[in-house]
Amino acid sequence: DNNIWQEVKEQVKAKDVVEHYLGPPQKTSGNSCLWCSPFREGDNDPSLSAKDNYIKDFGGTFGGDIFEFVSTLENISKKEALETIIEDFNLDLEI
Repeated sequence: DNNIWQEVKEQVKAKDVVEHYLGPPQKTSGNSCLWCSPFREGDNDPSLSAKDNYIKDFGGTFGGDIFEFVSTLENISKKEALETIIEDFNLDLEI
């Protein structure tokens, strides 16, 4: 059901998801928050950005929404990422 994906995106912002998994941002710039990328070993220059509903690693190849971020980070399917986000953020939604 496509609606549940949209509902989750409306309730949980990209910044909140990244912060949940990576901790507070190392740098903020305007309404953008930056973290060191978990996708590149030894990254010490914050270049993973979370803005609105999009997460982008400017120093690497990752770019996607909250489901793609969690699925890539945890090495799980997008459906499992959906379930994980619903559980981690205690959303009152049925899959």
